[in-house]
Formats: sequence, structure tokens, C-alpha cells
Amino acid sequence: MRVRCIANAYNLLPSTSLLYADDCGDAKIPLEIGQDYVVYGLWGRGYEILYSVHSDPYSRFPRWYPSMLFEMIDGQLPSCWRYAPEPDPESGLPSFLMVFPEWASDRSFYWNLVDGELTHQDLWQRYRALMNEESNSSRSER
Repeated sequence: MRVRCIANAYNLLPSTSLLYADDCGDAKIPLEIGQDYVVYGLWGRGYEILYSVHSDPYSRFPRWYPSMLFEMIDGQLPSCWRYAPEPDPESGLPSFLMVFPEWASDRSFYWNLVDGELTHQDLWQRYRALMNEESNSSRSER
């Protein structure tokens, strides 16, 4: 699955967005307009869909960004994704994830990945390579 960034300003986000902050002024989200990104996961949270993309080449993990900041380039879902209901007790909103199996079955996977747990890093890198390969092959088939 591949998307292209079409916006990167915090002030474009609705107040219901996970990333919304009313004091951001004209600050920019760390995404490059016109850049294509592979989507490594989907998070449905209430009325918002977020994409997991690797926007920083120096980061060892992807970050979540609202889908409204992107246009769809290739909607082919990765073969490794699984659906997982993800209750959000904080907001009370219905929520779900579509990610690789180990992430889907472990609610703390993302936080362990961010913390640099080696097992989680290794799994992420293997699935990242698979999703990059699938994204590139579906792009060449068109």
C-alpha cells in the first residue's frame, strides 16, 4: 500500500484528530509534500484513519499520521496484515488495527518497538522489507 503526502500542516487537522494541537500555529508535521510513502499499518480510531509510515530515515520505527494528509497511490493491502479490534478506553471510541500478526496480537508491540526492544526491531525490519517488496512489485505490475 502506497500513499503520497499532500499536506503537512498541523492547522489543517480537525480538532478531533489524534495529532491536533490548538497551539501549533503554522508548524509542520514531519512529512514531505509530494513524497510517496509505504503504509506499514492502518489504525482506525473513531472517525479517523491513521497510516503508519516511516517518514524519518534516521528513525528505527514508523509513526502514525492522519490519512487526510495523503492521497492513495496504490491501495493493494500487504499480504501479512491482520485485523485486530483495538479498544480505546481513553476516548471510548471504536478502534482497530490492520498490521502484521505479531503487532496485531500484542497491544504493547508499538511501544516496545519505540523503546528499541531488539526482538521487536528485528520483526519490524523483516516485515518492513516484505511490505516494501510487495509495494514495489505491485507498482511495477501497473
